[in-house]
Amino acid sequence: MATNETSLLIFDLAGSCWGVPAQEIQELLPAVTLTPVPSKYADLEGLVNLRGTLTPVKDLRRLLNMQPKKMEPTDHLIIAGRKGQLVAWRVDRANEVLHLKSHELDSRASEKLGAIPLLSGIARIDCRVILILDTTILFQLPQVQGTEISLPAPETLNFDR
Repeated sequence: MATNETSLLIFDLAGSCWGVPAQEIQELLPAVTLTPVPSKYADLEGLVNLRGTLTPVKDLRRLLNMQPKKMEPTDHLIIAGRKGQLVAWRVDRANEVLHLKSHELDSRASEKLGAIPLLSGIARIDCRVILILDTTILFQLPQVQGTEISLPAPETLNFDR
C-alpha cells in the first residue's frame, strides 16, 4: 500500500456505509452471546470473553443516536485495540477493507454536515459515500460505570489529522 493511501474497514450500520481505520482493528467476530452487565450507559451491551480477556461491547447504533435493534446472528463485532485497551463495537455487518487514495477522502466534510463529533471525514468511492468514524473519540468514551460521557464541543475538534 502506498503511503498516500488510507485503509478503512467498511461496515453497514442502519442502512448506511461506515468506516474505521483498519490499523485499529484486531479482529472481526460474528455475533456471540454477551454477558450482560448493569450499567447506566445505554451503549454498553455487555461483555465478551476474548480468549480470557473480558472486553466491553458497545452498540454503535446507540453511540450515534440511531434506533437500537436486538442483536441478530448476521451482526458482527469489530474488536479494536489501542494502547492495551480493547473494545468491541457491534455493527450490522462488516464488509471489506478498502485502500483509499487521499483524493477519495474529505476530512472537512464533517464540518459541512454540522461537525458531527464522532465523524472524522467522508470518503467517496464511485457512487458510495462512507462516513468515517473518529476512533480517537470512540476510545475516549468511558469504559466503566461511574464516569459521565462528555463529548468535546464540535468547534474544538480538528478534522485535518
